[in-house]
Amino acid sequence: MRRSYVLAFLLFLFTLPLVAGTVTRTVTFAREDLIFSKVNEYDVVELKGYPAAINPGEPRLPRVVQPLIIPAGAVPISVELIVDEWIDIPGVYNIVPAQPDIPLPMPGKTFIPEDYPPDPDIYASNN
Repeated sequence: MRRSYVLAFLLFLFTLPLVAGTVTRTVTFAREDLIFSKVNEYDVVELKGYPAAINPGEPRLPRVVQPLIIPAGAVPISVELIVDEWIDIPGVYNIVPAQPDIPLPMPGKTFIPEDYPPDPDIYASNN
């Protein structure tokens, strides 16, 4: 009888994480993955393998989107970002403002892209 209790208890311990589980995703970046260049008076920052955020007038910075698989029937309750290590990159940067995508050339159509200046609320900030 005692043996069946122990077996039931062990079964409970091993299935508990399946009921109230967590999904963990670890993403790391290396300083060597950053690419810096200049466009006129602006600095361009790129991260190998990731696109830039394109919100016209806002700083054009790399964005990282990571998919997570959520088990069927599970309801996400929270998301927590745990930063283990931040590395400051020395220097002062004037990040290029993002511009909208431009359509590919089409016969008979001329596209004149609008130039978006830096958003003054963002670029005047010290953050």
